[in-house]
Amino acid sequence: MAREHTKPSAEKTIFILGPMTIQNELLANYLAKSTGAKCFTGESIQEPFSDGGGKSLILWDCQGRTSNSILAEIQHYPVEKHMVLLFNLSRGAVIEREAVNQGVRGFLYEHESFASLPKAVQTVLNGELWLSREFMSKWILSTRREGLKKDDDNGLTPKEVQIIRLIADGASNRDIAEELLISPNTAKTHVYNIFKKIKVANRLQAALWAKKNF
Repeated sequence: MAREHTKPSAEKTIFILGPMTIQNELLANYLAKSTGAKCFTGESIQEPFSDGGGKSLILWDCQGRTSNSILAEIQHYPVEKHMVLLFNLSRGAVIEREAVNQGVRGFLYEHESFASLPKAVQTVLNGELWLSREFMSKWILSTRREGLKKDDDNGLTPKEVQIIRLIADGASNRDIAEELLISPNTAKTHVYNIFKKIKVANRLQAALWAKKNF
C-alpha cells in the first residue's frame, strides 16, 4: 500500500488514517475491491492530501484518541476539502455536533458491526451523510431549543428551495447547474444566497437544515 504522501489521480480515492498499519492495509484492500476506489494508508491527516485531484474520502481511525485531540486536529485541517468519515469513535466522545459543524460527513462507532463500514463508505462517496438516527434526533431537538425555527422557509424563493433540496441530496454546484440548466457560477451564487438566508456556514449545515425543515 502507498504511504500517506502519495497523490493518486483516481476520481474515487480513499485514505485510511491511523496507527494500526496492518489492520488499515487489510481494510484498504477490502474497500478497494468492494468500492472500486483506490485506497491508501497513512498515520495522520496531512495537508498534501488536499492536492491529489478531486475530493477524496478520508476514513480516520479515532480508536484510543481523546475527544479534545480529535477536535483539535479537525479544527486545524480543512475538512471540507474532502469527505471525512470518523470510525472507531467512542460513543462517549460527544463530539459529533462540533465535528459536523467542521465538515465531517459521518461516524462509525466502536463495536459497531463491520457490515456497516462498506455501506457507510459508499454512502459518503455518493455525497451523502452517514449519521445515526439518534444523533439526528438530538440535533433537531437542540436546534429547536436554540430557537432555530422555520419561518416562511426563511425567505427562500421556489428555485432556492429546489436547490437546497438538491444540496441535501449531496449535489455539487456543477450537479445543480446541470439539473436546473443554469451556469455553475449562477448555481454558486444561489448557494451563497441560501447560506446567508438560513444562516449556515457550509453544505453540511444546509443539508441538516433542509432535512429538518422539509
